[in-house]
Amino acid sequence: MVKTWLLFLGAIMCSFISCQKPEKKEQSLRFSLVKEPVSLDPRIGNETVATQIHFMLYEGLLKLNPDMSLSPAQAKSYEISNDRTTYTFHLDKATWSNGDPVTAYDFERSWKSLLSPKFPCPDAYLLYSIKNAEKTKKGAASLNEVGIRALDSQTLQVELEAPSPYFLQIVASSVLLPVHESIDDSKNIVSNGPFTLKEWRLNQEIILEKNPSYLHASDVKLNQIAIEIIPREMAALHMYASGHFDLVGAPLSLFPTILHEDIEKKKLASVYPVAMTKFLAFNTASFPFNNANLRRAFAYAVSRKEIVEQITQLYEKEALNIIPPILVPNQETSLFTDDDAKKAKEYFQKALDELKVHPKDLTDISFMYVASELNHLLAQELQERWSKLFGVRITIEGIDFKSLQERSKTGKYSIGIFVWLADYGDPMNILERFQDRTNHRNYSKWQSAEYNKLIQQALQAPDRTGYLAKIQEAERLLIDEMPVTGLFHDNYVFLLHPYVRGFAVSPLGHIYFERISIDTAKKSY
Repeated sequence: MVKTWLLFLGAIMCSFISCQKPEKKEQSLRFSLVKEPVSLDPRIGNETVATQIHFMLYEGLLKLNPDMSLSPAQAKSYEISNDRTTYTFHLDKATWSNGDPVTAYDFERSWKSLLSPKFPCPDAYLLYSIKNAEKTKKGAASLNEVGIRALDSQTLQVELEAPSPYFLQIVASSVLLPVHESIDDSKNIVSNGPFTLKEWRLNQEIILEKNPSYLHASDVKLNQIAIEIIPREMAALHMYASGHFDLVGAPLSLFPTILHEDIEKKKLASVYPVAMTKFLAFNTASFPFNNANLRRAFAYAVSRKEIVEQITQLYEKEALNIIPPILVPNQETSLFTDDDAKKAKEYFQKALDELKVHPKDLTDISFMYVASELNHLLAQELQERWSKLFGVRITIEGIDFKSLQERSKTGKYSIGIFVWLADYGDPMNILERFQDRTNHRNYSKWQSAEYNKLIQQALQAPDRTGYLAKIQEAERLLIDEMPVTGLFHDNYVFLLHPYVRGFAVSPLGHIYFERISIDTAKKSY
């Protein structure tokens, strides 16, 4: 294995000094995806791989910057009413890739389609701050009653149910990217973003080209992006080392776990903190994790420091809170103690007394996770730690993503490893899922009237300071009840050849491909 890794390092360094095979000199980028995007329709396929493609093909009214600020995109300006419930957006003069004008009617149609009871949008709840949006999605109101209205071709007005301190962040999310009325998920993709779809060969390759009709086309340097579907981690890494790919890294492709430590020592990786957390969810709707003390016991038993230092090893931050730090940079993040065996045993004994069971009676604890090298190592570490500390038998099971989602909905598990990545740049996106046990992202099926009251108080706070204070109260209540417990706040980590310029990642993990260029003087052809 050491010899293989040394050869791999040699290939990387060789590529740095121009070992690539000759190719045409042009502004083109090539990389791989670990899997096919679920859909090229941003209203449907809101997952990490698909979202990268969505932001290349489409552009919304506003854009999130790396410093969490917002910039005009398809909108040139906007106004907010004095009562903070009405937003009026003024569109710039933009054009779809087929020559049609981009209008406020496109945004109205796209956004309202999410709220049709028959439309399969898993994240329609993001629009529920809009007047009558939730009622319409649940069939209690009509689309005509939703507070989204094009006043004319260049003006979109949105009326909210109540003031929302994070509404503009939602506007910049991938879910609210507009689609052309002729959208077809595989062939007829009309774009208003920096790139257009040239070709999509399923399970093989996606080819994108610069969109000359894009509003800011003069700022886009790349003429073409070629994306290959390579599910094998080592294969993508070796293809990068040989110069076939220009970059490699999460969430596009994954590093084999065994290479993490060596990559860190060689200082070849570029690290970008994002609003993503890997965590454990306890099924609070079923025995035995319907008991809060048992959840606390298992959470306090975890050594997050050991996980990030010995297993993940890519600069992750131990998660001793719920909200990813990048969303609230000045907020306290150590809300409980890591690896506290004494406290874990105390909670475990309380749980046994309340459940009236013996440790040997806890024999049906199932621990599921999406099958991957990293998740398997995490599951083994936690299984061994809990078994040794509590004397319980835990069955671990690696399954596919679809099965994980289905079992989390039906409650056919005890513990699961999950990941969340914020859809918009505000902590409410993490906390709001716990307001309703039926939310498809509330994997633990936990709900609390006291918690919901804190969320409402946050939304009604007169200023940002008051809002964040209530947010942390809600977060502390979650920590106390432990329906979930964080393992680590994650980063996106990339290997980039030196000739790749302008690479940047948003706090939500979106790569700004429209900013990338190739330094042809440094790339050998």
